[in-house]
Amino acid sequence: MNIVNNIKQKKRKLIKWEGKKESLSEKAILYSDSICRITAVRGSVYKVRFGENVGHELNKARPAIVVSSTDFNKKRSGLVVVVPLTENLQYDKDGKVPKYPWHYFLYKKDHDFLRLDSTVECEQIRCINRNRIIKYMGNLDHEEMEKITKKLHSFLG
Repeated sequence: MNIVNNIKQKKRKLIKWEGKKESLSEKAILYSDSICRITAVRGSVYKVRFGENVGHELNKARPAIVVSSTDFNKKRSGLVVVVPLTENLQYDKDGKVPKYPWHYFLYKKDHDFLRLDSTVECEQIRCINRNRIIKYMGNLDHEEMEKITKKLHSFLG
């Protein structure tokens, strides 16, 4: 019976998200010229509305790092490539480094804009419309972006 309840709950969440997604789509059409003037700079961290997704895809509003080049982000397409963060830190068996080679940890002590320590999940890379961006949170420095880029390359092969 628990599985049936989980399915019903997921259906309700998907229906609710569909309404929000319609609103985002309308804004993308109505305000495409003004939205495209907003430039998301590589290394910026934004709170992003990912919505209700399927399976192990990350859901809800959460921080994400802009990984696409600033030049790409200036184009009139209104798209930006991001990697989401999760507050779920998974360590390897020694408890010192991330469990997966394509994960990278960001610590609240180094980034006052984070609520908690977070994992950059490079396997969850997404190309999103800028309408999904809720608000600016902060920036990562060049050194950290280089490390994250290496993690992305590790994942992508």
